[in-house]
Amino acid sequence: MTNFGFSAFLKVVHLNERPQLSEIRKRFAPSGGGYDFHKRLRALCSDFCLGKVPVSTILEQIKEIKKPAERASALTGITALNRWIDGRSMNFIELPEARYTSADGLYSVIFKPNFGVVSEGGTVAVHLWNTIKPSLDEEMVKACLAPFVSPMREHGCVSVALLSLRNGSMYNVADETPFARRSELVYAHIGNLIQRKGELPRRPHGEDRPSPEI
Repeated sequence: MTNFGFSAFLKVVHLNERPQLSEIRKRFAPSGGGYDFHKRLRALCSDFCLGKVPVSTILEQIKEIKKPAERASALTGITALNRWIDGRSMNFIELPEARYTSADGLYSVIFKPNFGVVSEGGTVAVHLWNTIKPSLDEEMVKACLAPFVSPMREHGCVSVALLSLRNGSMYNVADETPFARRSELVYAHIGNLIQRKGELPRRPHGEDRPSPEI
């Protein structure tokens, strides 16, 4: 069984079918897939919101990121998060991750909240997105989030959400029911592609390798 992080899964479902097959094949390759360009940013954002380290330390840690594009993306992401927080009355807490295993048992998706937002309306489990491409489709995002509403409810959350640091949009799902059918189809489709992953012939010269920023 292979495991997808939520952002990686979201990227795959927003691609056309041939790129989807290519991405899935890479996950089963000995190298284990591509580099997580945004892993450091998400960790820094969690530390920032949860108050684990001062802002000055966060900025110093960003400067230490060796790859220029990754360093610039991290700085942009932290700035966008700070802008989103500014003026909002909320507190932040740490939350456990939730795992959804596909009905066919071929893969699982891990929803790891970067933090929980606590306000008068309750606690929202938030995962961060800072990827340039592909562009997000709101209904698709909510269909992907739907399976995690119930398990996160067990941890006191009223909803699960994806916060895009690219445009400040919050995709929030409190009731999975309206998205259940599409969610079922999306997750089944990825299982079908996993079964078909051998259909796509390899391209020469490593053309299927992931781009540096995903």
